[in-house]
This record gives sequence, C-alpha cells and structure tokens, in this order.
Amino acid sequence: MTGLAVVIVTSNPGVNLTKCLASLAKQSFTEFEVTVIYSGCTAPDHLASPTKGHLGQTRLITAANRGYGAACNIGARYVYSATYLVFLNDDTELHPDCLRSLYTSLTKDGNSIFQPLLFHEYARRLMRGNPCDIYGAAGLGFYGNCGSGRFYVSGASIAMSKKIFDSLRGFDEELFLYHDDVDLSWRARLMGYGISCSESALCLHTGASSSKTIPHEVKFYLTQRNRIRVMIKNYSTRRMLLRVTVACTMILAGAIFFTISARRISYVTSTCRAFMWNLLELKGTLMERYRVQRSRIQDDAAVERSMSKFSMDLCVLKKHIIGT
Repeated sequence: MTGLAVVIVTSNPGVNLTKCLASLAKQSFTEFEVTVIYSGCTAPDHLASPTKGHLGQTRLITAANRGYGAACNIGARYVYSATYLVFLNDDTELHPDCLRSLYTSLTKDGNSIFQPLLFHEYARRLMRGNPCDIYGAAGLGFYGNCGSGRFYVSGASIAMSKKIFDSLRGFDEELFLYHDDVDLSWRARLMGYGISCSESALCLHTGASSSKTIPHEVKFYLTQRNRIRVMIKNYSTRRMLLRVTVACTMILAGAIFFTISARRISYVTSTCRAFMWNLLELKGTLMERYRVQRSRIQDDAAVERSMSKFSMDLCVLKKHIIGT
C-alpha cells in the first residue's frame, strides 16, 4: 500500500520525461508509486531514467492519444491502494521534498485540491494558482499576464485525494487539450472542495512541450471551443446564458482582430469551428451539465469571488493595440 500514486502523461517521451523521472527518483518521500501513460506513442522497453531511488514501482501504460484528461483518467484507474493522486506533465521536475510537502498538505486538508509552488519557465512566472475571468478565459499561453486570482490549479501538477477525484468523475475527456484543469477546478469549487497551493512543494515546469508543434490558430480553436463547453456545464442557467453570450462576442471580436493583424483568415474559421463544435456536441454537454448542476452545493456568486472580474480578452486586445 502506498500513500501517493503519481501519474505522468507523455506523448513525446524523451529528455523531459527522463528529467521528470530522475527528479522522482530523488524524492525524500518514499511511499509512492508511478504510472506513466504513453499517450499515442510507444513505451520503451526500459525506463530512460536512473533506476535508483523509488522507481521500481513504475507502471508503463500505452494508450491511444485521446487527450490529457483521458490519459489521466486511465492512469487513475490503475491506482488500487493509494489514498492520494498526483498528476504530472512530463516536462516537470520536482524538488526532492516536493512529494513529501504535497503529502503533508493533503493529509492536513483532504478536502482540497493542491498544486505545488510552480515556476513556469516559459512564462518566467512563479504561480500559486491560475487566473480565470468570469467569461471563462484562462491560460498562460494565450493570455499571458492578463487576469488575477488563483481560480484553478495548473494541469502541469495537480494533487488530490482519490476520493475527490472519483467524486468529480475525473477529467472531462471531451476537452482533449486545454481547459481540462479549469473545468476540474470549477467543478470542485461547485462541490465545495478547496483549491490551494502547497507552498513548500517546489516544482519547475518547462511548459508547452506537448503543444510546441501545434499551430497558434489550432490552439486558439481548442482553447475557445473548450472554454464555451466549460461555461455551459458549470454556470447556472441565467449566468450561463449571459456569460456565454458575452464570451462568444469577445471570442469573435478577437478572432477578427487577429485575422486582420496577422492577415490570416484561419482565426475566424477557427472560431466558426469552435462554435459549430459546441452546437454539434450540445446534447452531450447538456447531459454533463445536468450531472454537474445536480451535485453542486456552491452558488455562482461564491465561485466568481475567485475569478477575475475584468475581461482577459480585452486585456489581450489592449496589449496588442496600444502595446501595454
């Protein structure tokens, strides 16, 4: 029996995964097991990492690439005895006391979801949580330094009890990439769980390694597509209708602006695809919404207290227009 089960998702195993596993091998906390999910790629015959330390309890799973959330869910299903789960991107490196600190935080407050104190190397920022505005805009990659608050835990490194994970029914597998951590945190808040940072758990996140080859327009499509689904699922009816309408207007305005400035129609077509996807998937989204709304104990006002009130879309447009 182990205290922690670490699930690592990789779609391009290489140097990043080697460094991640090496940092796990050096952990001062020893009561953990590791499951590596090879999402859409082939697992090697042996681990490309030091065999010393605690990596003898490592499980390798090969799965079709159905996105980050789906891979995390697969990894969680292989956890049988651990009380707590830690999900990692393969481009993270943990301080030797990171798992010990996370375990201490989880045992002190089993009713919260934690992230380590994350240094995002690509954004050059130290993060205790991540901002999301009331219109569902979120993500360091696109929104940079816009937004304030600690609404959601970063998908780069998330820790929680298996009991919480099961009660949330895991990650939303329809999101594929982006906003899966926003959605998980939002649903957790609705169900009365806390979102926090384990201050003494230090983690380096290289960042964006899974999406370096993805064109910016495709990232824009996935981010805005998923944003709309998450809002439909998690807001109450009145707020959902209002916020989604405003969000869609700002998404379209942003797409037109970037199409003109970049001279590429793909931003507008990506937006149209995002809207169309949500229309085609509306039945499934509404079914998920029904499950979320049935289980919520917090109202929207309580949840929005942790969200940025100023539109992050407008912040991005301002930065591009006047250069501030």
